[in-house]
Amino acid sequence: MASEQVPDDAVEVTRLFECCICHQGLQDAHICAQCSQPFCRKCIDEWLAKEANCPCCRRALSAAGLVKARTFDQMQQVVNRLVASEGRNRCSEHRKELSFFCFFCEQCVCAVCLFSDQHLEHKDQAVLLEVAYGQYKDKLGAALKSTDERKENLIKSIKIVEINQNLLTEKLNEQKDHLERLEKDRARTDELYGQAEKLLTDEKDASTLVKMMEMLQTSEKFLSEEKLEETLIDVIHQRNLLPEPAVLKFRLERFNETLSKHGRYESLPLSKDGFSWKVQCVKSLTLMDCYRVFLQLEEGLPGDYVVEILDDFCVYDAVTMHFKQLCSYAEVGEYEDLSIDTAHDTAELEIRIQQARSHAERCIQLEHYVKRLEAKNSENELFMRYLAEYQSKMGSI
Repeated sequence: MASEQVPDDAVEVTRLFECCICHQGLQDAHICAQCSQPFCRKCIDEWLAKEANCPCCRRALSAAGLVKARTFDQMQQVVNRLVASEGRNRCSEHRKELSFFCFFCEQCVCAVCLFSDQHLEHKDQAVLLEVAYGQYKDKLGAALKSTDERKENLIKSIKIVEINQNLLTEKLNEQKDHLERLEKDRARTDELYGQAEKLLTDEKDASTLVKMMEMLQTSEKFLSEEKLEETLIDVIHQRNLLPEPAVLKFRLERFNETLSKHGRYESLPLSKDGFSWKVQCVKSLTLMDCYRVFLQLEEGLPGDYVVEILDDFCVYDAVTMHFKQLCSYAEVGEYEDLSIDTAHDTAELEIRIQQARSHAERCIQLEHYVKRLEAKNSENELFMRYLAEYQSKMGSI
């Protein structure tokens, strides 16, 4: 019953905070010192410009006799907040308290809405607002935890990138110093070359011969100095600038038997850091005891990936593979001696894949992976909810 009185109470509160001249909410409230009636300052000033008495008690009143009512302004702010809060918690159509939550429609509803045509067919999927609040609070907490973990990973990645940036700056400064020394060396070489070239065209006299002897001594001394060697920095393949590559060890059981029967061998998928990979092997048509190896990207962002096949003796040349879309194949190459255990008909294949070329790209891949996991989690929750509903209905039959 108390809830039924709220609209009338709200009307009464609104009336108390109205100016009796403009009948709007009080603005810069001032009161009559004799009857304590509040007015908007602008309204009462316009009234007193025409009349010299209070609009309510009709006693003599002037602008100097008005009293500033700060409490009215403060109270009005509080009331406005309460009214706004009350409006948010009430159904806009029926003005009833929003005390239920419909999971099917994902919206808060009142008791009247719950039995309306819109929600009648799935009213069993409505729960008390407190229950829904608790469930969504738990979900938000889990999302917050995941966000916090992602934030920590991003902070670590940013620190690594900053370290790499500092290393690059240091290397760049070293290269600048080296360039300056090379420029000085070139300038000195040009100078000596020009002097020698001039001496060869000068007159053949004693003074020229002396200069030529001095020039030879200077040149021999210059050429005997240690030569400045250039240093090429491979920024792309520097290990400290790249995230760690994924190393996948594929164990291919019943290898020869499967190849003989089906003409190819397809491994089980192996996952690493949000990517899922498969390998396929087929016998080479041109070379004996050789196998053509294919790599398949099943899950993960498509892109360019550097792939290396490892064995006990060497690392085969890296191959850059471009996957334009998921579930596409790319040939790594032809290889022999795949470490086949003939007694158990099992082959082993170890592949190293550089899945990210930078830590920034790694962050993008992780973000994609997290979204994919969240989508799968939502699908599982929806399935479990429908399963519970089905079991409940079957139990009631």
